[in-house]
Amino acid sequence: MEFWETTPPRLGCLAYPLAIVGGFVVMLLLAVAVSFSATNSILVGIGGAITASFIAWRNLRSDRVEKERENK
Repeated sequence: MEFWETTPPRLGCLAYPLAIVGGFVVMLLLAVAVSFSATNSILVGIGGAITASFIAWRNLRSDRVEKERENK
């Protein structure tokens, strides 16, 4: 158990790609459901991927993770 507590979490290796793909798919499907054209749906999906990657980066910054670990 002590080994796990001293090892820094490696959340970014899957969190960023999954956030990007998830943001793209969700926004793409939303745009298609609203009856946007294919080009506009792709552009909205790319915007969703960029937004999701920014949110993932903001929540998984190393300084934020370290502050949360120190507070525990």
